[in-house]
Amino acid sequence: MNANEISPKANARLNRIKLIARILKIFVAVYTLTILATLVGVTLGLVSFLPDNFQIRVSPHHSYGWSANVSNGMIDAPVIKLALYLFYGFILFKLLTLYETGKLFTLKNVFYIRILGYAVLIEWVIDYIANNFFNSIGNKPFIDFTCFPPLLALTVIFVSWVMDEGRKIQEEQELTV
Repeated sequence: MNANEISPKANARLNRIKLIARILKIFVAVYTLTILATLVGVTLGLVSFLPDNFQIRVSPHHSYGWSANVSNGMIDAPVIKLALYLFYGFILFKLLTLYETGKLFTLKNVFYIRILGYAVLIEWVIDYIANNFFNSIGNKPFIDFTCFPPLLALTVIFVSWVMDEGRKIQEEQELTV
């Protein structure tokens, strides 16, 4: 067998990856379109169908009633987070498209995974600021020491670095005779 040919076993694995990537792309597309419709609906004031008790969740411990006055510092947080979720959807869609076409270890994959890690870190910073500077429970400031999101973000960034190093090693081995 030629070393450049894909074995039947590897081909079956690649086909499974492609199928799962295609299915996940559908979910990501629906998610992204839902977020986009929400953002457009809020911007254009087309959300009159929402009940009066509808809540805007800015962070895990911070939400506002739909008709409530939002404090000055937090007015942009829901929009920023919705935009960040749109960005997640866009990047995930592009990453899954690469997987669907059989491109598993490319520089673009590394880039998209690294960007997702940074986006998770940015979202954590937004949540941290919202929880620690604009939220109070019973007149006492609520301080959230949650460390999972930054740990997750750093892990995703680390995985992207490992993938990049593996990609470089693979390129060097392909050039070696």
